[in-house]
Amino acid sequence: MTEVYPYHHAPRHLRTRRQLRAAGLRPGGQDPVAEVRWWGGLRVAYLYDIGRARPVRSMTPGRERALAEAMRARRTCPACLIDTGYCIPRRYGICLGCVDADRAREDREYEEQQPPEHDCDHT
Repeated sequence: MTEVYPYHHAPRHLRTRRQLRAAGLRPGGQDPVAEVRWWGGLRVAYLYDIGRARPVRSMTPGRERALAEAMRARRTCPACLIDTGYCIPRRYGICLGCVDADRAREDREYEEQQPPEHDCDHT
């Protein structure tokens, strides 16, 4: 990869993976031929030659089942075993309902550990 272009200045025959995908194409095994850089080089997007790209492979029934199973695993909370309907946040590793329940339990435990307040007046 030798060519580096500023944002919006790459030749029209070079595309990012997302642009290829939107056109129904994939890189097809080719290495990136150039890159686009912006934000002072902090952001980089690799570019592929559209002439060497290949059509996206069709979804087979086996692939579809495997993808559905993988997505179901990402939506299932390991703590309560409920399919939440959304991908479990990696930050917590459990569903948001379990996060709230854990926080409430921690708050209760903290309150129980605090010494009781006395209303007596020592004057």
